[in-house]
Amino acid sequence: MDAFISHASEQVATAKRLRRALERNGLHVWMDDAKIRAGILLRDQLSAAIQEAKAFVLLWSKAAARSRWVSAELLTAFHVDRPIIPCSFDTAPLPQFMSNLLRVDVPGKNRQWTSSVTRAVREAPPRAFVPIVMTSQEPRLKDVANALAEAQQIVLAGFARRDLDTVGRMLAPARRRWRYDAQLLNIAGYHSKNAYMLKHWEQIQAGFTPADALLNRAEKQFFQSLFVDPNDFSALNGLASVLILEHELRAAAFFNGRAIQLAEMAGVDYDAAKRDRTLIEYYLQRSERPTRS
Repeated sequence: MDAFISHASEQVATAKRLRRALERNGLHVWMDDAKIRAGILLRDQLSAAIQEAKAFVLLWSKAAARSRWVSAELLTAFHVDRPIIPCSFDTAPLPQFMSNLLRVDVPGKNRQWTSSVTRAVREAPPRAFVPIVMTSQEPRLKDVANALAEAQQIVLAGFARRDLDTVGRMLAPARRRWRYDAQLLNIAGYHSKNAYMLKHWEQIQAGFTPADALLNRAEKQFFQSLFVDPNDFSALNGLASVLILEHELRAAAFFNGRAIQLAEMAGVDYDAAKRDRTLIEYYLQRSERPTRS
């Protein structure tokens, strides 16, 4: 496979045009069918196609930036070490960790953009780039983030409404002051997920996943945090924990496994992620168990 094309549903026509152009130049292309977008987030066939592709072609736009499918595919490509070729459709900024990548401008700016993508695929290096994550925290932000992290641990230990509300009161002004800080986005993701679990605990225990903006918000916040630092193993496992609740078990297994691997590389024994791994494996075994007719 030469190229995997990732796109938002709104860009399916342009994605098909690009696929035809690449195939006319003798390249083998894999592109997801837009109709499947309502299905599983990161099914086996899609994950395998990303890993087998020589390059990952990202059609980036405001619509793509809102797409959970594109976000999951992009982070998967990064973590399986696929070169990423971003193609910009509008003014949507690329994820922060990709800010140093050269991009291809598409219609309206460059009529030869498909030729540029073809050349980029042919010349793609064998491995992905290593992102330069240039983040720093002023002393006040660092103190606030540490205090929030400690308060978050109290929530996990007791899972009480008063502790959750304490985190919420601390988090709100911090998020207004430091909107783009990755650690605060990560903490916000955990806070939204914990609020969802506390609100719907009885239904969750019974196997239901009630629709609620809290869970959608948690997923989005973890994606935003990972778009700053895709190697943050806490954010990776936070995303996995949300995906467990959403019954997206294959995607949860992938991001959880990567979180454990990165934590081990950093010399961290990530017990919470290992417990999540056990839970994912249990649910996967149950889902694959044959049912009686």
